[in-house]
Amino acid sequence: KQWFDWAITQTKKANLITKSLFAWAGGTAAVRYMTYEQPKGTDYQIPSGKEFRALKLVFQGGTAAQELAIGYADTAVAEGTTAPTAEVYLLGGNDGTSAYIVDTAGKYYETYVDATMPAGKYPLLSRNSTGTTALRTMLFGVEYDA
Repeated sequence: KQWFDWAITQTKKANLITKSLFAWAGGTAAVRYMTYEQPKGTDYQIPSGKEFRALKLVFQGGTAAQELAIGYADTAVAEGTTAPTAEVYLLGGNDGTSAYIVDTAGKYYETYVDATMPAGKYPLLSRNSTGTTALRTMLFGVEYDA
């Protein structure tokens, strides 16, 4: 918590707003990609003239060996296997170069991150393979004037 608070104070930008974004992949259908939502059920697009700085990632997988990566794209995607347009990965990558790994099924993981995403983009969750096992994530950060 101290690092998160410090990182927010170091983001010296105008009109700073904290954001909690959500992405749930799988559980009932094959899923590889998911746009982060805020509020749940509404795809979050970084507003014009703003940036989003991701500072903390919390995740939990239904099975071990799930890998995930975080980035952004030009288009939003519902839970599914179709990749969004022009995806860019900031934390990990696609196709097996993921940054975060679920070692133990059902365990919650929490890590501090630092990734800035530009206006007009959709924050994105990707995992290393298409699967139906649930992968739940929350991405915390700040939105501010670019």
